[in-house]
Amino acid sequence: MSTFSDVDMSSTEKRDAQAALLRDQLQESLQYSTPRKSSRLTQCIVVLTAFSLVCASTVGFLALKQHLTTSPTSISHDDFSMSQSSCVTPMARPEWRSLPDHRRFAYTVAVERLMKLPSRLGLNTSRYDDFTYVHIQVKNQVHHTALSLPWHRLFVSVFEQVLTTEGKFDGPLPYWDWTLDAADPLISPIWDSRVGFGGNGTAPDNCVTDGVLSSYTAAYTEEGYAPHCVTRKFDSTYKEGAMHGEKWRPEVIKEIIMGAATYEDFRDQLESGPHKQLHLGIGGEMNSISSSNDPLFFIHHAQIDRLWWLWQQQHPSQRNVEFAGPKYEDGERAATGADVTDRVLMLGLGKDHSVRDLLTTKSDVLCYKYAIDL
Repeated sequence: MSTFSDVDMSSTEKRDAQAALLRDQLQESLQYSTPRKSSRLTQCIVVLTAFSLVCASTVGFLALKQHLTTSPTSISHDDFSMSQSSCVTPMARPEWRSLPDHRRFAYTVAVERLMKLPSRLGLNTSRYDDFTYVHIQVKNQVHHTALSLPWHRLFVSVFEQVLTTEGKFDGPLPYWDWTLDAADPLISPIWDSRVGFGGNGTAPDNCVTDGVLSSYTAAYTEEGYAPHCVTRKFDSTYKEGAMHGEKWRPEVIKEIIMGAATYEDFRDQLESGPHKQLHLGIGGEMNSISSSNDPLFFIHHAQIDRLWWLWQQQHPSQRNVEFAGPKYEDGERAATGADVTDRVLMLGLGKDHSVRDLLTTKSDVLCYKYAIDL
């Protein structure tokens, strides 16, 4: 890995060598290609020309260095990240069903452990509830705004860290590629009661009574502290358990990734389309601002992050620095105004960062990738 000081030394040596070679060539040319009795004036003109070329080269190099130093977004983001980041071996997040049963079970145990640990935000609730509390607090800033993707990217990453350090799960956070289940969502292994997250809610209140949620009482709703069971109500508008699967089929996702030309276009299509439709399809708690009460939230949003990552991989030098769109500020939603210097707030869950820190997953802040391409 090189630094600007390394570049300075190697470029200076190379420039000096080129200048020496140029002088030698000019002297040789002067000796064999000009009359022996050429005037001193002619020789001076040639030497001065060589000197001017060397000076111009030096000035050009210094100008380029200044440009690179002050305008990092003008170079490839991959190159910039490589020279600035210590992320050499990013961990690979796996798809849920690629994990063996004992790993899936270990994941649900880790989630359950967080549901029993005390809050670290000074709340009289659980560590798991901390995440829903924060998600509710920033609801207007991070939904249907430019911040939606980078905020949830960091939110899921912080959950991943807490699941490892406090929940004792050994490994990266999995994602749920629900496109594999779109044709028949009811048969997905995600609903398994032992190595999954339990199934649909049961009448009359739609509480989930199996899996990790069977013994969990969620603390918060959008209205505030209100202990309750986590609910699900699978949408069956078209057929039993269809869950709007036709809105998150593989071909729908590919069309968004391959067709969206700008960050704002991609973000809007993804958030308002497949992302929203899955929340609506599962129903219950997932169809509310307190959706992170359901552990499916995190592996669903890891999939949303993966789709953003895949979109970025199409043109990384451009899309790993691209960010724009509406911004929520002072109680109002502006049409534009989002900037890479905007702060992504975790409200005590983890460290805050600028959007710029989160635009690539191969960074000091994140350092991960996804195991399977589209």
